[in-house]
Amino acid sequence: MAGKKNEAYERSTGKYTWIIGERPDTAQDTGYHFFKYCRLHHPEVNAYYVVNEDAEDFSKVSALGNVLTAGSDEHVLKTLEADAFFGSHDIEYLLPFKGALMESYKQGKKIFLQHGVLGRKKVEYDKKYYHYPFDIFCVSSEMEKQMVIEEMGYSSDEVKVTGLSRFDELLESPGPKRKILLIPTWREWLHNEESFLDSTYYKRYKSLIHNEELHEMLEAHSVELDFYPHYRMQPYIDHFRVENIERIRVLQLGEVSVQELLKESSLMITDYSSVSFDFSYMGKPVIFYHFDVKSFFKTGSLRPLEETFLGDIVKSEHNLLNSIRGHIEQSFQEMKSVAGMKSSIFTYIDQNNAERIYQEAVDSLIRPE
Repeated sequence: MAGKKNEAYERSTGKYTWIIGERPDTAQDTGYHFFKYCRLHHPEVNAYYVVNEDAEDFSKVSALGNVLTAGSDEHVLKTLEADAFFGSHDIEYLLPFKGALMESYKQGKKIFLQHGVLGRKKVEYDKKYYHYPFDIFCVSSEMEKQMVIEEMGYSSDEVKVTGLSRFDELLESPGPKRKILLIPTWREWLHNEESFLDSTYYKRYKSLIHNEELHEMLEAHSVELDFYPHYRMQPYIDHFRVENIERIRVLQLGEVSVQELLKESSLMITDYSSVSFDFSYMGKPVIFYHFDVKSFFKTGSLRPLEETFLGDIVKSEHNLLNSIRGHIEQSFQEMKSVAGMKSSIFTYIDQNNAERIYQEAVDSLIRPE
């Protein structure tokens, strides 16, 4: 049956147009990876990617062809033709103008590629928040699917266990280097530079990267550390400059892709970021720095915290340094206890995530109403 469905779709590809993207200033996440998959493996699909012309990733995604400059006349025309919209964030980012809900958008299929694995911080993806909700909500496990059904109001038919498209390339890594990736998420209560500089958040990370014991450890074991501040932290990046410490880099947005950093690193230090799931997908260890856990989860969490933090959890800089040292001495091996927990987070650990998303989209388009 699946073969017949695909044949029917293949015969009518000229009638279909897919609009794909993320936030309009990036091409690094699930939107980019799904678009890349479509262009390389299903060129018969009329797939287009929406991005700002001044985005750091514009030339990279343009090399694949079929790029729509956000807000351009061509963007408007292709949107009017579109049968399906695929987004890693709010799908309305894919429209030429904010709030311009074209008839094609209202009638077309809306496929939520997702930015990360759900289960930690509460998110506003509830079906009731959307006048035109997602037709397909992609998740990474049966447990995550059940949570979306119970907590966000979607039906079982609308939630598909596909995995995230960006996971596919994670397993193509040639092998990690002796490198640590420090990559925290943001704090929504920090609204300006003054509140940022006065925050425990800023002080903790500044203290860590300037810690002499850390510097000595990195030097003694020939290990490097890349600090990649969250894009909301990037305007304040100059406050983190580390002078005369060659083994620590503070990276600007767009300087290196996040996926490249993930693939070449051997150990991740984060706090609550869902990017840790990407690292666990590759079978590499994660340390979670939870110095403000009560504040961060003051509105609650989607799942019990112990179910989703796969790795060491520390609350002080002293314990963080001890954990780093332990992982270095253990040659950055994944903890056995973590390996046993991953089946509840990932139904699949393979390179077929984008293909599963593609098949679900095809089925939804040719399925009789």
